[in-house]
Amino acid sequence: MEQPEGFIIPGQASKVCCLHKCIYGLKQASRVWGDLFSDFIEHHGFQRSKADPCRFSRVRQKEKTFPTTWVDDVIVASNQQQATDGFLIVLGEKFQALQRYVGIAIARDRKQRKLHIFQPEYISQIVKKFHVTSCSPKSIPEDPNVHLVKPTEKKEEENGFPYREAVGALLYLALVSRPDISFALCQVALFVECYNPSHVKAVRQIICYIHGTPNHGICFAGSNQSSLVGCSDADYDGCPTTRRSVGDWCNHPVEGIGLFLGVTKQRLVYDWSCSPVLEIQSTLILQFIESTIYSPIKLPGIYVLYNCI
Repeated sequence: MEQPEGFIIPGQASKVCCLHKCIYGLKQASRVWGDLFSDFIEHHGFQRSKADPCRFSRVRQKEKTFPTTWVDDVIVASNQQQATDGFLIVLGEKFQALQRYVGIAIARDRKQRKLHIFQPEYISQIVKKFHVTSCSPKSIPEDPNVHLVKPTEKKEEENGFPYREAVGALLYLALVSRPDISFALCQVALFVECYNPSHVKAVRQIICYIHGTPNHGICFAGSNQSSLVGCSDADYDGCPTTRRSVGDWCNHPVEGIGLFLGVTKQRLVYDWSCSPVLEIQSTLILQFIESTIYSPIKLPGIYVLYNCI
């Protein structure tokens, strides 16, 4: 490694450093970490999967334990709580253990059969990064009385707010654990190339909303529900630019498939206020049919579909 700036030995600037230990950020750091963790986990009886090198397994007697890695994040699943606790103890003795995975905090209530995922630390980082710590928390992510339109002139230099960076940070949050901000985020994302202070205010509204709700997230609960629960709604002439209506729908199909929700800008301009509602109801029914009949894999979860262009 080249001598780092500020630590160059006078008269020996052409010499390089011989590392005794790999440093984070170097090209070989990921490979060295992977080899280190693989040797450690295989020493405790785990075997690497041939199909996925990031997945390990240990099967002995009645125990089945499966650790999975994502760079330097590790998550483990087992059919025995004692095996999980033992693995975490051994892991904590060798490495620093944290109660989150790829920035996601996981809380589990076994008695209530509930699993809650949320990202309070990531939200705190967003609030501090964009200097919104002193803002008043908002109860909703978007002001329903404000309709964003494309400005005639780009005024990025006037406000100095990192608009595109803020939208990108919020996008990861919406995809992982906060689908409640997805629609508002899609609206502000349409103007990343040309925006004005009204768009910046809308982004700040979203950040103030998550600032007041840091522990909100997705809750997966065990349920024996066997009937369809669905709802849909649409406005009339909601988009000020295209004069098209915006509709949303949500359904919870049978057999614990998950929660499907979405927002779409409708294809046609209607002259009757009931037409947008009828179109979004047909979308709801079609999505239910596709998710229950034509989907070959049925996994529990939340699926968010947005088409706001």
